[in-house]
Amino acid sequence: MNMANFISNSFGIQRFIHRNLTAWFMQQASFKENIKFWSFFCSIIVLFNLPLHADTLIYADFGVPVSLDPITCSKPSEFRLSQLIFDSLITQNSRGEFILSLAKELDISSDGLSYTFILRDNLQWADGKPITARDIEFTLDLMLNPQTHNYNPILDKYIENVVCIHPQMLTITLAQSFFSPLSLFTFKILPKHKFTTPYLKIGDPFTRMPLGCGPFQIVQIEESQITLEPNPYFSYRRKPGLSKVIAKFYSSKKEAVQDLLQKKIHLVTETLPEDWTILEKNPALMLQKYQTRTIHWIAIQHNPGHRYAELFQDYRFRRSLLQSLNTEKILREVFDPLPSKGRKVAAHSLISGPFPNGSWAYDSSINPLPYNLPYAKQLLKEVLIRKGYSQNPQGIWGKEPAGPIQLSLKYSMDDPNIAKAAIQIAAYIQNLGINIRLEPKEESVLLYEIRIQHDFDLVYTNYTFDDTYDIFPLFDPAATEKGGTNFHGFVDSRLMELFLQLHSSLNPWLVRASSHKIHRFLHEETAHLFLWQLDSYAAYLRNLRNVESHPYHLFQFPENWKIVAN
Repeated sequence: MNMANFISNSFGIQRFIHRNLTAWFMQQASFKENIKFWSFFCSIIVLFNLPLHADTLIYADFGVPVSLDPITCSKPSEFRLSQLIFDSLITQNSRGEFILSLAKELDISSDGLSYTFILRDNLQWADGKPITARDIEFTLDLMLNPQTHNYNPILDKYIENVVCIHPQMLTITLAQSFFSPLSLFTFKILPKHKFTTPYLKIGDPFTRMPLGCGPFQIVQIEESQITLEPNPYFSYRRKPGLSKVIAKFYSSKKEAVQDLLQKKIHLVTETLPEDWTILEKNPALMLQKYQTRTIHWIAIQHNPGHRYAELFQDYRFRRSLLQSLNTEKILREVFDPLPSKGRKVAAHSLISGPFPNGSWAYDSSINPLPYNLPYAKQLLKEVLIRKGYSQNPQGIWGKEPAGPIQLSLKYSMDDPNIAKAAIQIAAYIQNLGINIRLEPKEESVLLYEIRIQHDFDLVYTNYTFDDTYDIFPLFDPAATEKGGTNFHGFVDSRLMELFLQLHSSLNPWLVRASSHKIHRFLHEETAHLFLWQLDSYAAYLRNLRNVESHPYHLFQFPENWKIVAN
């Protein structure tokens, strides 16, 4: 080992210099008088203060992971780690194009329903065990098992059969055509030999210390930090150029950006809009856009037993709420403050329905309902008077003996921008003469109250789409029970007919057309208050090179990343 490598990688020697040699030198009587010795001492101190592990990537993320496997994970920080640890048959490059990964060949039948994959040669898990077609078959069985947390009912509707022809070959047959069939095969592969059950639940040993086949593997888990090192059996692409990856979990995005500006870390996975200008102007930094598939919306309680069911189940009442909101103003003021001159960051966008703007499922001909307070007030008045409500001298609507209408708006207190947006949304709705009580909640508490207890009037929530863009689970009439995916309880036979058309079509263009019909139906019914989609922007030091980001999960081909001298 040469001296430079020895110095840059020897943490124990650095501590020895700082804690022992400094004190020893300072005790020498002739030290201050010997300029040559002083110069030598300074050079030693500077030498041993060189950055440790020059090929170690340190990145900031948010939300300490609970599950580290790609099936039960749900937080963005967990998905990003799974990109480093696991791989799939097919992946996407930075342009969103589907490319082969674990598979080296793919044959598609003429009817577009059968997909035969041939795996690359000598694939191995991080423990050296071979990867076979049985692992892909097992992973699908695991994902399609209703006992598995985050069971995927959409995938279950499309996957009809899996046949292992050979240890390196399998055929997956679809029950029906899909508009983007290759997106169905981007799921991460899990090792069959590490499981003793046919299902996976949050808290299982594998979720805490998973084994993958991607470029990196977890070697240490601490309270707010996870350390990864290269997978020694990762061979089908180039070996990672980084010797270590450290994920540090911050509670504040501001604090993470400050550490980036001081070059204590190399990358921040999510940045706040108010920091974009300073980040753009810093010549040592780059901004990277990704994850354009998250929509934000106000979910409305549709349970027929709710105290305001007669109001919430009237589309005119829901529409009056939506058109009382100046959504464009809130979006710009909270999530995208007025850009400074020369800003290159793209703006977020308003949405008119339940899909991300720009996706094939989104009907771009449908415009968001405009802010129109006079119309919203008139519409609300028509509804409430017919239902026996009246306004008090202060202009607040109510009904005896219940009293004034009092709606709660729940939201996560973990994101300061969401809190700001919720405050503005409440203020706009109160302009209608409806009292709004803000209820900020810790994320875990909010999820429990909303998803499990179904305890809310209105809730600010968001939804990140997988590759299928199928929102049926959110509207499944069989999933309205507590803990079900249809937590808001919206059920409509006309909507179910549209979903039936969507799932029964073998023509990918008809699938697209059916999704557009679903978009229009939910827009016209104003089933919920669809607000906006927010893009994410990572920031990183320019000396981090070869950064090719996945369009939705950030990390893409991290084995190519490297750190160069400033």
